[in-house]
Amino acid sequence: MAYSFQTQITDPQHEISVFSTWPLAGAGKTASAILIKDGKCVSFGSKAVEKVSTLRSKDRREHIFLRHFKMALYAETNVNERTILRDEVSKKSILAVDVIRMCLVEVKNVFIEEANNKGYAIFDKHVLWVVTVPAIWKESAKKLMRLGAERAGLKNLRIVLEPEGASTWVLSLTDNRKADKLKLGDTFIVADCGGGTIDVTVHEVMSGTDSRVKEVVKASGGDWGSTVIDRAFYRMMDDVFGKEKMDGFRADMAQFAQLQDAWEKKKCSYDGTSDVLIYIASLKENAEKDIDKYNETHGTDLELDNNNLVLPPDTMQRLFSEAIGTTIAHLKSIISKGVQPACIMLVGNFANSQLLQDAARKAFQPSVRVVVPPFPGNCVVAGAVLYTCKPSVISERVTKFAYGVAVLSDYDESKGHVPEKKVLRDDKWKCEDVMSWIVKYGERIPHGKPFSESYYPVVKGQTSISFRIFSGIKENILFCTDRGCKQLGTIESPKADPTMLSDKG
Repeated sequence: MAYSFQTQITDPQHEISVFSTWPLAGAGKTASAILIKDGKCVSFGSKAVEKVSTLRSKDRREHIFLRHFKMALYAETNVNERTILRDEVSKKSILAVDVIRMCLVEVKNVFIEEANNKGYAIFDKHVLWVVTVPAIWKESAKKLMRLGAERAGLKNLRIVLEPEGASTWVLSLTDNRKADKLKLGDTFIVADCGGGTIDVTVHEVMSGTDSRVKEVVKASGGDWGSTVIDRAFYRMMDDVFGKEKMDGFRADMAQFAQLQDAWEKKKCSYDGTSDVLIYIASLKENAEKDIDKYNETHGTDLELDNNNLVLPPDTMQRLFSEAIGTTIAHLKSIISKGVQPACIMLVGNFANSQLLQDAARKAFQPSVRVVVPPFPGNCVVAGAVLYTCKPSVISERVTKFAYGVAVLSDYDESKGHVPEKKVLRDDKWKCEDVMSWIVKYGERIPHGKPFSESYYPVVKGQTSISFRIFSGIKENILFCTDRGCKQLGTIESPKADPTMLSDKG
């Protein structure tokens, strides 16, 4: 969480503050976790992780504990107000929008308390709330986040794409660091490397005086964040000790939470060269035999040292390899399409990883500089605050979808019209469900540019027009019923002039 009490920011490094006193957590962020009972939040963030570890089995079944729940919104194909999240331990479920609401209420209360402690009397109407979302999220997931925020009381709200917030922040840093300074016309890549997703944007510097940039290619990425490393680690633990034994271990929430906490700390601080010791006293029975069998099967050198499982550097590198390898491959694919960046900036908490930094420098330097700004995990939240004060810093974007309306058009087989769409209206043959695209897929859109198009009644006596709004994920979609076309909503215009007939539909 970051904030500023200034409405005009001229010195971002001193006028934007990152909240640094999350209970049981570090600066900027707390764990994406919440503990719920009877529809109410019991604890949030790292406190929720600690609290759930203290619950007895009977009590645990009365709670819902969710962690990394934002990834569920990314993975869900059809996110909506009825989307549910499920706790696999207690088997209880809850609406995702309610989880979002409860989490944001907690964040809101923390900020208001922080402001009051600093001598500011804060009321909701005085605050412009900013919520960040991954750029690669589906529009339906972003919509659900907005709905949850509004239900949390964040009425004066802005949604900021996380890599755009990061770009805004790193630009403010490069203005003050000659070694990293970007020149007019320079292209740069920002890879927002988080726990769940990797969000990548490509921008070109348009103005050196006010740090304005334009998007070169649409945002891209995937679910290759540091949680991929977690999954690799726990798969390895299942393979070493057996899934049945590990399932029993997971059932004891206190000891499993200790393992999770220990692994998270080791993962985040790993330097790429040293052994990592994981405390496994509860798994020690037959552990030496289990480890020897695993080593023989997988050609590894795991060891048992008293109550610790010793992971040598080659094993750690293997655990990191999928997340890092996929990220590097994606960055290479962007460059292979003609992008010529002056630098690649790694931000997000995963950017703290020495292994990721080393892999990026090995892959791209010296032809492309790899830059890791100070406190990379804070870039998104601090940049989101700065971006909200200067939204025109992103002067141009590339559309991820086409947008338009479905219309009735004069039937014309040369335009691809088909008999099953042929209808008779006022003694004229028309084609229904024809898409009239207003915004094209992949079009470059300047900040604040309005779009307009004129439509008219197509039959005599028509006193209203119904506009069905659609998005498309590719070019040249002819009908709204074609694959890749999705209806977003309907607008009713009740005051159509029945004398204004036109072939436009």
